[in-house]
Amino acid sequence: MTKKNMIQEIQNQEAQAYLSYMQSTQWYGASDTLTDRLRGKWAGIYQLMESLGIASDLSHPDNVAAAEIRESLASA
Repeated sequence: MTKKNMIQEIQNQEAQAYLSYMQSTQWYGASDTLTDRLRGKWAGIYQLMESLGIASDLSHPDNVAAAEIRESLASA
């Protein structure tokens, strides 16, 4: 696996985790235990990315979907 592939896989995992976290927030609320676990999973991946200097892929379909959910929650 090349460095580029590793970075893409980390970005993919982060996007999937963030979408799961946002979906759980939308469906069950921010204080739900599942939402808390998913937030922790996403935060761990995100912290790893920050420490390695890897930016989130904001064009990833899961990040786009998560952003839409985040916006809908903010306007509700």
